[in-house]
Amino acid sequence: MTAPSLSVAAHQPVFRPLAAWLTAELVTWIPAAWRRDGDPALLAVREDGRIRLLRRDGAPLDRAPRRGSRVVVRPGVKALHRRFALPVAAAGHLRPIIANQIDHRTPWPADQVWFGAAILGHNEDERLIDVRMTVTPRASVEAPLDAVRALNLRPTALEVEDGEGGWIALPLDEDDAPSAARRARRWLPALIPLALLAGLFAPPLLERAALTAALEESGRASAEVRRLATALEDSKAASAYAERRKTDTPSAAVVLEVLSRLLPDDVWLNEFHLDAGTVLLMGQAADANRLPALLSASSHFADVQFRSAVVREAAGGDRFQLSARVVPHAAP
Repeated sequence: MTAPSLSVAAHQPVFRPLAAWLTAELVTWIPAAWRRDGDPALLAVREDGRIRLLRRDGAPLDRAPRRGSRVVVRPGVKALHRRFALPVAAAGHLRPIIANQIDHRTPWPADQVWFGAAILGHNEDERLIDVRMTVTPRASVEAPLDAVRALNLRPTALEVEDGEGGWIALPLDEDDAPSAARRARRWLPALIPLALLAGLFAPPLLERAALTAALEESGRASAEVRRLATALEDSKAASAYAERRKTDTPSAAVVLEVLSRLLPDDVWLNEFHLDAGTVLLMGQAADANRLPALLSASSHFADVQFRSAVVREAAGGDRFQLSARVVPHAAP
């Protein structure tokens, strides 16, 4: 009598789903820094309170998504946009610096929002760059994020409208606390005996790994503090520079106000130019030769002189060109 043979192929349909499920579960526990997922392959769009899953290019899905797939979520909420200038040195530390600005530039604390940061280009001042901060409260998007997590998918970013027909990505934390908590509850019964077994056979390795991790975390925290301190000093320097520019640069409105009080009624100005702290006046006066003394007597002007000879007109009066260095003042 021939013994019955076992066919491996006959058992493949049973083991294949089990292996796929186990692989997907294990992938979700791999640290984010070790994974190389590439760009998210799915797009979750919130419409009429429901979540619709699409491919990243917006096309319909041709099959069910794999467990733990990465998803970009469009929650259908408005975001707050702020544009401002930062020192050029901030370009290398943009996200931590923007996070430090959230409390000052938005109605919410930094730990209650998701945010994105982008460099728009160089400012007119070559020492500064223009940046855009986009913020949305976490409470307003928690419902769509929970709906995506309930499908055993992993949200990695939000996309909100930029107000110009495009989309802005707001990265989510790599360690998603709600989904991590659910995974921990699901795997806890199996992890406890495994942890006990590892504790029995490899305590030196565990202690060394814990010490190494603690030292690395301490080093990262110290480096981050140094980076933020440097960025803060750069920001203070830029603010002080802008304030000095504002104080040292004469205002055309102030200069005109001073001239209106100093010049007699028989003086007419045809042209007024203010450039690099020097004012140029061209016009007519009954007696132009007295103008340098009038302007020099004011604390607002210095180095007053004619730019060309005074021309006496046949109809009476003088035509003149006069220049003076403006001494900046806060008010006339």
